[in-house]
Amino acid sequence: MGYRYQLVTATLPDEAVAGDKANITIRIRNAGFAPLYNERHAYLVLKNGTESYAVMLQSDPRRWLPNNAVTTINEQVTIPSEVPAGTYQLYLHMPDASASLASDPRYAIRFANANVWEETTGMNSLNAMLTVTTATDGIDNTAAPAETQAYDILGRPVNSDYQGIVIQNGKKHIQ
Repeated sequence: MGYRYQLVTATLPDEAVAGDKANITIRIRNAGFAPLYNERHAYLVLKNGTESYAVMLQSDPRRWLPNNAVTTINEQVTIPSEVPAGTYQLYLHMPDASASLASDPRYAIRFANANVWEETTGMNSLNAMLTVTTATDGIDNTAAPAETQAYDILGRPVNSDYQGIVIQNGKKHIQ
């Protein structure tokens, strides 16, 4: 048996401003007998219906030690500035690092906890909601037109039918 991740606790903000930083603390137990071997990134995902926004965490899942060791991820993340005001469900997503498998939820890491896995997306619910507001600083940010072309993680152009991690307007998100 290899790694077996379990969500222990998640201390997440109730409110945040798009473009500002938010403090998160997530505690994960590796109840397995080995660490993750291959490189893989962990993402905090804000999801509202079909819209989702991913923020890559600095924590390396290969360092989440086995034998019931608990790893505490304590980070300050920036809420993407393009996130519209609204309420979002929070998830932890660990897709496969391979570009050909990253968008396939069957290859994402699933927590051992009951009722946290979202089979259609391959994401683990953190059982928390985040209300995002937008800053009102009096500056008109609508002067520059937004780039509409999206790219996969290898830099290839993709259309709106593509599912997986995309880069658009210099930001990563999952579509």
